[in-house]
Amino acid sequence: MTLRTDEPSTGTFRYAAQTFDGQAMNGTIDAPSVDDASQQLKKLQLRVIEINAEPKPPRPKPLSKIDFAMFNQQLAHLSSAGLPVEQGLRLIAEDLDRGQLAQTVRSVADELERGTPMGEAFAKHEKQFPPLYGVLVAAGVQTGDLPGVLLNLGRHLELVARLRAALWRAAAYPIMVLGALLLVLIFLGHTVLPQFALIYKHWFVELPGLTKFLLAASYWTPLLIVIFLLAFIGLPIAWMLLRAAHLDRTVADLALPLPIVGPVLRRELVARWCDALRLGVQAGLDLPNTIQLASNMIGSPALTRDTRVILQNVSSGQPIDDLRVRPRVLPTTVLAVLQMAVDRSDLPSALDTLSTMYQQQAELRITAAQNLLTPLLVVLVGGVIAVVILGLFLPIINLFHTIL
Repeated sequence: MTLRTDEPSTGTFRYAAQTFDGQAMNGTIDAPSVDDASQQLKKLQLRVIEINAEPKPPRPKPLSKIDFAMFNQQLAHLSSAGLPVEQGLRLIAEDLDRGQLAQTVRSVADELERGTPMGEAFAKHEKQFPPLYGVLVAAGVQTGDLPGVLLNLGRHLELVARLRAALWRAAAYPIMVLGALLLVLIFLGHTVLPQFALIYKHWFVELPGLTKFLLAASYWTPLLIVIFLLAFIGLPIAWMLLRAAHLDRTVADLALPLPIVGPVLRRELVARWCDALRLGVQAGLDLPNTIQLASNMIGSPALTRDTRVILQNVSSGQPIDDLRVRPRVLPTTVLAVLQMAVDRSDLPSALDTLSTMYQQQAELRITAAQNLLTPLLVVLVGGVIAVVILGLFLPIINLFHTIL
C-alpha cells in the first residue's frame, strides 16, 4: 500500500483498492486526512492499494461578456435547429476546443447527461454564467421556446452593451480634457512657476495679488499630482474592487440625484428594466417572478426598492400604479402603462415600446450632455490658461505702464 502523507489535511482523495475476493475498485472519498480516508475504506472491507489527494479544481472565473454572448448565440441557433441542449453544448465545447469556456460548457453538458434539471445544471456553475441564466434557460425549456428565450436574452445583452458604450463615450471626452488640464497645471507648477518666482524675487516692487496667488500655487503641485494619480489610477482600481464586492451598482446609484448625469442613468435603468421584464414575460414566467427577475438582473438597489413596493401591490391584488411610496427610479408613466398592458394582456408589446422609448431618451440625454459639456470644458480650459498667462505677465505689463 502506498500512502502520500504530504497531501493536504482535508479534501477529496482518490483511491485504488481491492475487495477480499480480489476485485479491483477505484473511486473517491471525502475525509479530513489520508489516514482517515484509509480507515474509512478499511471499514468498507477494502484493501487499499493506493490513495492520493484529489487535486482541487481551479477556481472558476466568470465568463467575459464576449464569451458569454458568443456562447448564448450559438446555443440559441443550435436549439432552433432542433438539437437537444446537451448535444448542442457538446458541439459548442468541441468548437471551442480548449479554454475555460469549453471546460465550463462540458461540465454543464455532463450535468444534463446525468439527469440534472436544466436550471440546476447552470446554477451549479453560477460563478461562470451571469446571474439567473439558469432560471431563464429552464423557463425556455419548460415553455418549449428555448431558442426564443436565448435570442431575446442576446437582444437584451446588446441593449445593455449599447447603453453602456454610449455612457462611456460621453464620459471619455470630459475625462480626457480634465486629465490634460491637470497635466498642464502640474507642468506649470513644477517647471514654469518656479522660474517666474526666481525672476520676480529680485524685483523690489509689490507684485499683483493674482501673481502672488499663482506663485504660491506652485506649492500645490504635489497635491495636483496626488489628485491626478487618484483620478486616473486609483479610481479604476477602486471601481474594480467595488465590482468584485458587488457594490458598484450601489455607488452608481449615488449619481442618480446629480444634474446632467442623473437623468441619463435613470432612463438607462428604466430601459434595461423594461427590457428585462419583457424577457421574463416572453420566457413564460408569471408576473411576480418576472418583476423580481428584472430587478435582480439590473442589480440597482434603488430599483430594487421600487420593485419591492410593486411586488407588494401585485401580491395583494392592487393595481401596479397605485403605490403608497413614490418610486425613486421608475416613472409613474411606466407603471400606468404596465397596468394598462396587464389589463389588456399585451404586456410584451408594451414593454418593448417602453424600453425603446427610454433607450432613445437616454441616448438623447447623452447627446445633450455632450453638447453642453463640450463648450463648458473649452471655456474652463481657456479660462485657466488665460488666468495663468495674465497672472505671470501682469508685473511686466505694470512695469511697461510705469516706464511709459
